[in-house]
Amino acid sequence: MNVKLANSLHDATASALGFRYQERFALLELFEAKDDEAAVAVEALDDVQLTANGTDILEQLKHSFSNQPKPIDIKSTNLWTTLRIWGELLPSIDISSTSFALITVAPLSKDSLLECLQTVGSDRSVLQSALVAEAERVIEEVNAAELAGKSKPHAKRTPGAKAFLSLSDKKKEELLSKIALRSDAPRIDELE
Repeated sequence: MNVKLANSLHDATASALGFRYQERFALLELFEAKDDEAAVAVEALDDVQLTANGTDILEQLKHSFSNQPKPIDIKSTNLWTTLRIWGELLPSIDISSTSFALITVAPLSKDSLLECLQTVGSDRSVLQSALVAEAERVIEEVNAAELAGKSKPHAKRTPGAKAFLSLSDKKKEELLSKIALRSDAPRIDELE
């Protein structure tokens, strides 16, 4: 599939292809599931929700048409948007039978603290501390700008920072222990 996006202000090609990406990705997940009773939903609790072997896997898909998407790190808007969504879901799900996956076509930034999310069971305490520090920095900069009468920075990251900081330390740890990160995922034109 050769994807070329129009430059019109009203062009919805990127959104439409994003939804198609979710559909294709969901079908691939279902076909790869080792459970005959597996089920998949698109735009239910998350972009893709795979239920297999008694576990719900809530997946955030971050697609880009860029040939060189910006590498993901702890300052990435996509990460903070995802943390907001999952943080808001926590009260309504059974986290003991739920896991989370952030799937992005972007590469992982060099020496990223997010690397631990690519290894099941890895220690995430350093990441947790760094995420708290980053969220606090974002909120402090927003508050300082507001006091100075300047435009607020970090508009897309602030809701995620607030949601993450609102979680107890135990909930932060529990959430992070359930997250898997897959970077360099195939783009829509690479999915068969």
